[in-house]
Amino acid sequence: MKRKGIIAKGLAGVLAISMLLTGCGGKSGKDNKDMKDLVYKSEKLSCTDDMKGDISNFTVAGDKIYVYTTEWVPGPGNTEDAEAEEEAYEAKDQEETADGDAAVATTEDAVVDGDEQSDSTDGTNAISEEGEEKPVDDAEAADDTEATDGADAEIGDTTDATDDVPDDYYGTTNQYFYTCKADGSDLQEIQMDVEKNDNNWLNYFAATEDGMLYMLYSGYDEKSEQSTYLIKILDAGGSQTGEVNLNGILDENDYVQAMRLDKDGNIYLMGDQSVYVLDKDGNKIAQIKADTANNSWMMAMARTGDGQIVVAMNGQDGMKVQTVDLAKKAMGESYDIAVSGYGSSNSALIDGADYSFYYNDGSSLYGYDMQSKQSKEILNWISSNINTSYVGDTRALKGGQFITNYSDYSSEDGADNGLYIFTKVDPSEVADKVTVTYAGLYVDDAIKSAAVKFNKSQDKYQIMVKDYSTYDDAATQMNNDLLAGEIPDIIDLSGISAEKYISKGMLLDLYTLMDKDSDIKKDDFIENVLQVMETDGKLYHISPTFGVNVLIGKTSDIGGRDKFTVQDLIDLEQSKGNDAKAFYMRSNTSVLNMICTANYEDYIDWNTGKCSFNSDEFVKLLEYANTYPKDEDINWDEDYESLPTQIRSGKVILADIYSLGMEEIELYNAMFEDDISFIGYPSDKSAGASASMNMDLGIYAKSKNVDGAWAFLKTFLTKDYICKGANNYYSGFPLRKDALEYQIKRYSATEKYTDEYGNEIEPYQSFWGYDDLDVEIGPLSEDQVNKLREVIASVDHLYVYNDDVMTIISDETGAYFSGQKSAKEVADIVQNRVSNYVNENR
Repeated sequence: MKRKGIIAKGLAGVLAISMLLTGCGGKSGKDNKDMKDLVYKSEKLSCTDDMKGDISNFTVAGDKIYVYTTEWVPGPGNTEDAEAEEEAYEAKDQEETADGDAAVATTEDAVVDGDEQSDSTDGTNAISEEGEEKPVDDAEAADDTEATDGADAEIGDTTDATDDVPDDYYGTTNQYFYTCKADGSDLQEIQMDVEKNDNNWLNYFAATEDGMLYMLYSGYDEKSEQSTYLIKILDAGGSQTGEVNLNGILDENDYVQAMRLDKDGNIYLMGDQSVYVLDKDGNKIAQIKADTANNSWMMAMARTGDGQIVVAMNGQDGMKVQTVDLAKKAMGESYDIAVSGYGSSNSALIDGADYSFYYNDGSSLYGYDMQSKQSKEILNWISSNINTSYVGDTRALKGGQFITNYSDYSSEDGADNGLYIFTKVDPSEVADKVTVTYAGLYVDDAIKSAAVKFNKSQDKYQIMVKDYSTYDDAATQMNNDLLAGEIPDIIDLSGISAEKYISKGMLLDLYTLMDKDSDIKKDDFIENVLQVMETDGKLYHISPTFGVNVLIGKTSDIGGRDKFTVQDLIDLEQSKGNDAKAFYMRSNTSVLNMICTANYEDYIDWNTGKCSFNSDEFVKLLEYANTYPKDEDINWDEDYESLPTQIRSGKVILADIYSLGMEEIELYNAMFEDDISFIGYPSDKSAGASASMNMDLGIYAKSKNVDGAWAFLKTFLTKDYICKGANNYYSGFPLRKDALEYQIKRYSATEKYTDEYGNEIEPYQSFWGYDDLDVEIGPLSEDQVNKLREVIASVDHLYVYNDDVMTIISDETGAYFSGQKSAKEVADIVQNRVSNYVNENR
């Protein structure tokens, strides 16, 4: 095999380690020295390029890497010519079926007449769709020989000849197994003497330092209709020396999520709530269960540096790591550690090397010492220009290096996949940059990718990301940190209520930055939508995209209204009669929550602290919501009628939409079978739609790094970010005017064109399904585009979900819905409690 250099080029830009670092916005920032100590460089192991297929998983034992790859190979039936032939065959088959019906009728007539005959000289008969024989000539008989393989067809056998195509007709998956040294050299393919087929998949494997392999295969037994698990034991040369059938060992319906070997060679298999332990010959030693009383579920498993086995758990008391005590056949000592619940389980909890084990919290990689019960942050992913969304299985090497299976399909330069080795950068080689911190409840892939791209392009600023999603109660933890002064430069307010931070003066007016910026201007954005994001004319937070939340109905029912109150909704229902309801399969609490969140600003003014829950409008809303059943009384059995069916029959009048999409206009036109209009949720103020902020971003008012924070935040506000490449797939609409026009052109184009980024845009074509309604969606018509513009122009307030407020409302309104208190009594209680909450948090 041709060998290349031991180490290939690194991830684009990673070797340009011009990294961070000075202070953060709040008091929680790491200093320059600390952050420089967390920077690693990543380089691709060249052996990856010589492997066939894509890496499925790998492990490390001693100084060797063991790699399993798979490669999809299309068969003769998976080509354009084959697809055309199949379509032609289906058309011919339909034609012959129709002809066969006529032939059956003729044959039946002949039987009645008593003189049925065959024109076939050898007596061969064809079988019609109805299972009757009909005469065929010699040529037809010869054609049918291949389909029946020379066998006599039985009466009633309607098996299509295409059912007998070979298993690999459409393609097959080749499986390969390799070894190489930890530096990527000495790549060798191991030829294993185990059966390889598409129903026999290698899920996990473990290796010993002397080269013994324990391969866990899963399959499916069509006769028993059961999943199968086998462990095949191989020597270093790939010869099978043993086999263990796990079907009598695993609990029924349990499945293996991880596999490890301890220091004595015992095999550990992790299920949902059990660890199954076998000796090295496959004999069962124990089944060790998690604390089911604590509702503990197993997330990941690792081998410690001294050969013990530990398991990451998530239960009612939060996340923890526990040892497996084989001597006691029970779970052992527990360590409170917040392991990331995202990504590969083999990157969440990592086998030990220089530490007992390692774990990933989504932002950084930590080493944990079980003796001292201390963890140490070792590697910061974003500071090392790595998006953790692309980090798969990870293994540690002695000496502080890590190897990971990295898969990045988002790059504009093409996919970047393979085994990468991470090596610590000497802090003295890490250039000084200003650290800009970004924190959010859940930091998604798009933000991480943007941070990595920004860091690579910058010689002054470095983004460091804190993702709270690994905390048991992320919202509470983030809120507590913010109020305690642990404040990032950029705050992602998605999923939390911005009002309390605005009222406390914690957020900067972004207009002060736009006014000085040559790239981003206020006029770039849709005026009315930008305005609803303001507070007293100041812009404390902004979202690059927004959702439109609205009701859809027939124009004859809701069109032309400039106001739509709860009483108007009641009147509309009564005008329809026959127990018609506005909303589909809603309970009293869901109707109340839906309308309250859509019109949150009707009831709370955070600037003044004034609340309006004791108003006649809220009382009427309570009374209206109570015309719907309780949650437990909704019948979700298999016979319930779909929304399209109930709309067409007149039982349901409106469709409630969270984050309307461009394509959905045609879907709802078909559903209502009539001209449709949009209107906001019932309010005594307006009939306008509400806007939800899909990525709610703000900058800390006292940040020491405002310029750096704005430099990063504004990248999300550019047309390129919204429209270019993978970023143009999102929920809702872009806030920028030019980006909205770009999207409208894209969805309304009737001819192919090339956009300004060089992308070839085809006329939009899709199929949408809603319950039993299937609709073919094509380009937007001029009328649909106009309706789209109208509903966006109608946006006049924000859609706000405040969990604390909604919890109060839910707690108190239950007494009304159960008949214990009147609507007015409950409204007064809600008014008092929410008023206290707002004024305590302003």
